[in-house]
Amino acid sequence: NLLLLLDFSSSTGELDKPSSLHYQSGDEKTQFEEVLHSVGSIICQYVKDGVPVYGFGASFPSLSVTETKHFFRIVGSEPSEKVALEADTLCKMYRSTLKVAKPMEPSSICPGLKSITEWVKQNQLARTTIYSVAGILTDGALTDLSEILKCIVQASSMPVSFIFVTVGTGDMRLS
Repeated sequence: NLLLLLDFSSSTGELDKPSSLHYQSGDEKTQFEEVLHSVGSIICQYVKDGVPVYGFGASFPSLSVTETKHFFRIVGSEPSEKVALEADTLCKMYRSTLKVAKPMEPSSICPGLKSITEWVKQNQLARTTIYSVAGILTDGALTDLSEILKCIVQASSMPVSFIFVTVGTGDMRLS
């Protein structure tokens, strides 16, 4: 099993500013989308059931959600787009979220890591031979590093790996 967790926090920049990792000009891909497409074009080849996508660090004012969401599901605009079977679908799902997301702080990723670990536990109870990988795309400006380390250590006995991919020029250090 593989899933992705995308950083929408305000440290990635205001969506309408060219310095933002989520800035889109015309049909050009955002910096985040470039990385998402690159990662997706590789991983989607190996996942036959599709890749579920989640996000963190955003609110959704147009949907009457004004508080920061630290873990939320990303789906496409089509009812069938709940998981991605190819890189283009990943990007389409990402873009549909950009239309309604407002970057927020703090960028707390631990609720997502805990949810993923709980999901792995439930899968392990149902099927003992499953291994999961969570790809986390972030700018690296995470505010809860000591908590992240605790979450990773707590998950270390579970069949899961967390792979952090830094987008942009951010500097991510977990020590």
